[in-house]
Amino acid sequence: MLEKISVGKSKMPSVGLGLWKLDQPETADIIVNGVKSGYRHLDSAADYGNEIQVGEGIKQSLSQGICRREDLWVTSKLWNTFHRPEHVLPACEKSLRDLSTDYIDLYLIHFPISLKYVAFDKRYPPEWIYDPTAENPRMHIDPVPLSETWHAMEGLVERGLVKEIGVCNYNSSLLHDLMAYASIKPAMLQIESHPFLTQEKLIKTDKIIIDSKSGYSGAGRGVHKKYKDKNLYESLSAYGVGFHRHNSEIEQELKKYNKNIEFDFTPHLTPMFRGILSTIYIDLSKNSSQLKIIKELKKFYKKCNFIKIQKRDKLISTNDVINTNYCNISVCKSKNKNKLVILSSIDNLIKGGAGQAIQNLNIKFNLPETTGIK
Repeated sequence: MLEKISVGKSKMPSVGLGLWKLDQPETADIIVNGVKSGYRHLDSAADYGNEIQVGEGIKQSLSQGICRREDLWVTSKLWNTFHRPEHVLPACEKSLRDLSTDYIDLYLIHFPISLKYVAFDKRYPPEWIYDPTAENPRMHIDPVPLSETWHAMEGLVERGLVKEIGVCNYNSSLLHDLMAYASIKPAMLQIESHPFLTQEKLIKTDKIIIDSKSGYSGAGRGVHKKYKDKNLYESLSAYGVGFHRHNSEIEQELKKYNKNIEFDFTPHLTPMFRGILSTIYIDLSKNSSQLKIIKELKKFYKKCNFIKIQKRDKLISTNDVINTNYCNISVCKSKNKNKLVILSSIDNLIKGGAGQAIQNLNIKFNLPETTGIK
């Protein structure tokens, strides 16, 4: 339970104790016993109707010396009736009082739905129905722009009342909109996900598959001893699966552009002396296309002397780049309309070795990058 994951600028225990549906008389004891068992992440909300009892459990845990406040991660949530900017601070302060804490580690907008305000002394938690005693009880929508609520949430961080802020139950469109106006980016999207509600479209992670075929030569070194007994000249061998030394470099570069992207890199030794041909499989987003990808690659590598972006669907080979410092890249259609196949080829003894070294030397000493290589 002590494993932590990054949430904004903080580290959150990856396993949390959910507090929804806990009966008030039992809540404090459940908190204390949970903390004794190792839980350090408490997932609460104003709407759960038990934050006073959660606060009592926190106080008991601290007074008994089971843990310190800084060891706990306390999450709470802003209810729908408090979306107007003038209600956000009072709602947060009430949760702080109820939870008996000076700060909340993570404060979330519970739903992207704004309901008519219900005062604390009238009914708390207010729940969904504006007036349960009415002849026709129903929700009363209060049309508050989500951007106004979010900017008020940012104010809580600036006041030091909340460490991280985020949202619950947003779809991808609302998230894109939020990212456009947020000064403080959301640290968390909390959603319901289980075998009966998988939400695959929302939580799908971008993934790249890289399949590389390499010649058995390598910058002048001999054949590695672990391959001595293999017939490299007539067979194909996978190696470094899952832990290749270049994994960290690939991850470093990909995360510059998309922190949520995942990849698998599988290299193979082939019965050829030199060259590397990589086949890279990517998912296409709704607004992208083969031509857009080619255009972006050309733009990105515009000032690179040794990168050649080929015409679309061109099938390239290692033979095209042998004895050169060039890297050829081709973008090809897949049989699946939402995927693309990107091919790249280099000579691993030039671009992957000596040529790369000279190119780096030229850059280091402010020489023309092409000096001594072609």
